[in-house]
Amino acid sequence: MVDDAQKVLDHQDVFGVLLQQVGTTGEIHDYTALISELKSRKIVVSVAADIMALVLLTAPGKQGADIVFGSAQRFGVPMGYGGPHAAFFAAKDEYKRSMPGRIIGVSKDAAGNTALRMAMQTREQHIRREKANSNICTSQVLLANIASLYAVYHGPIGPETYR
Repeated sequence: MVDDAQKVLDHQDVFGVLLQQVGTTGEIHDYTALISELKSRKIVVSVAADIMALVLLTAPGKQGADIVFGSAQRFGVPMGYGGPHAAFFAAKDEYKRSMPGRIIGVSKDAAGNTALRMAMQTREQHIRREKANSNICTSQVLLANIASLYAVYHGPIGPETYR
């Protein structure tokens, strides 16, 4: 439903709210006060965010959002007739066991080198099929690599200087 959030909240029981940080016509929303009110009512808050805009805007997590997600297409991935595109998805720790997808953690290998590994594998279908919440068999790693290298290529000065 697309509506004025306050109007909806005053008249309905709500368990979760999805907000969009940058609106469809380009307006930028600061949801700090609204998120604070929602959290006081124990409502889960998800925010769809623009990864490029987050370079300049306050991160939704700092505003109190529980879940933040969006497309990484703006970081150098061609439009490709609408997809596929990599995305980002972040949630507070209390939701990590409910999140779909694979969670990759940083660890040490047998030689003591930094290594990446699949964390929380009990969520995966190859461990506990009947209780799995991650049944994802494909990946957008190539597109995630393109987006990452786009950021690396532009260097530590930051995306706010992108032209």
